[in-house]
Amino acid sequence: MRAFAKVVLYTDRDGRARFREEELLLAEGAPQWVFVLQGGMEVGLRDGTSRMFLPGEHFFAADTLPAGAAAFDAAVHGHWSAQRGPHPLVTLFLKA
Repeated sequence: MRAFAKVVLYTDRDGRARFREEELLLAEGAPQWVFVLQGGMEVGLRDGTSRMFLPGEHFFAADTLPAGAAAFDAAVHGHWSAQRGPHPLVTLFLKA
């Protein structure tokens, strides 16, 4: 399992600001926030609808495999995404 080093800026008992590092384990398939920092990102659903996200916009991706589903079915589950526009797509993914 992969890990993410989280740097925490906090106030210690003596009132002074300090840094502390913590390791967060990143499990695959967990819901996450997606922030578009640059460019455009189109996200499409299996029903044919899609939505465009531009810089400064975000969404919460919680479309995990439903309880009771035996296996992932690409015709039903999930979504697709693509870069749109002239600028490179830059995103920030934040696991919840």
